[in-house]
Amino acid sequence: MSEYDRGRKQFILGLVVVALVAPLVAGLAAFAAAVGALVAADGYKRMNSAERDRGATPAPPAALPRLATQRPVMRTGNRGPGRRSTARRHSRTFH
Repeated sequence: MSEYDRGRKQFILGLVVVALVAPLVAGLAAFAAAVGALVAADGYKRMNSAERDRGATPAPPAALPRLATQRPVMRTGNRGPGRRSTARRHSRTFH
């Protein structure tokens, strides 16, 4: 058997292993993800039922931090430090 034939057999064996192992690993990963999602959902249900059994009322939603509160809308006439409330505004500039 020549070196070429041995290399060819090894290459084919590698392809077969990859073709068989890769889908198997992907299937196991998908199965593990599904089982993990089911376990998490069951745990979430148990947490909520324990809260209800304890008689605890659900906490109100947390207030937004001060920086995240909505700011009041500023009127365009109040912008600028040099304007007085009695100053007249013109649409044209006169020189």
